Amino acid sequence: MLPRFWVLSLLIIAVSIILAGCQADDPKDRSIRLDIQNGKLSDSTSFLVVNQDDTVSLLITSDETIKLHLHGYDLERTIAPGSTENLKFEATATGSFPITMHTISDYENGGSHGHGEQMHGDLFESPLLEPGDSFLYQVKPHSMDQTIHYHSHLHPELEGSIIVSSYSSSVAKIDISISDKSVRPPEVTVKPGTEINWINKDIVPHIIVSGPHPESSIETESTKSEHREGEPGHNQHEIELGRLEIHP
Repeated sequence: MLPRFWVLSLLIIAVSIILAGCQADDPKDRSIRLDIQNGKLSDSTSFLVVNQDDTVSLLITSDETIKLHLHGYDLERTIAPGSTENLKFEATATGSFPITMHTISDYENGGSHGHGEQMHGDLFESPLLEPGDSFLYQVKPHSMDQTIHYHSHLHPELEGSIIVSSYSSSVAKIDISISDKSVRPPEVTVKPGTEINWINKDIVPHIIVSGPHPESSIETESTKSEHREGEPGHNQHEIELGRLEIHP
């Protein structure tokens, strides 16, 4: 039989190891510096990694005035030369989230969309929908004869469309079910005033946002023009700087 001293020593060591392991998984405050020069991160690392529930502070500087957008969390900051902007948030959702930028001239010169097309998030954006949550949006009269595309900010493969037509039958409310990172039905035709109710039956959270996702397979006339690279007069207005990886 081991002496009592050695038994106590082994117990203390075991408890210390367990506590150290637990502390390693505790949420942390993470500060990450992003220095943007000539439309690129000056640091060659384009993948930033944090853990779920960390408090993340992106400290951003730029050599020109830009608007930075963290997709998935739909956070934006305008950064001017000589200033440092702090984009702070809780990393609640896991996944890979693009960090993109627009120059202010992109908004002034190339940010207008054709009639009937919706810009990213200009009609609606849900809060974070955990499994079992729902989000309600009522179609507005000014959307008549338009097709409203939408997507999940967290899972870009989820896409759907709302066709607004005076020829549609009158329905007060339509339920759209979210499961397996897709929607059922993927397309609905409604009149203005109809309530669209997304119900998250998936095992992962979603954020439902109007407009096509930057990585979408859906192409409107405006996204077609934005994505023609190498043609005179056609610049890609959104530049991906890197990605934020949030691990469980």
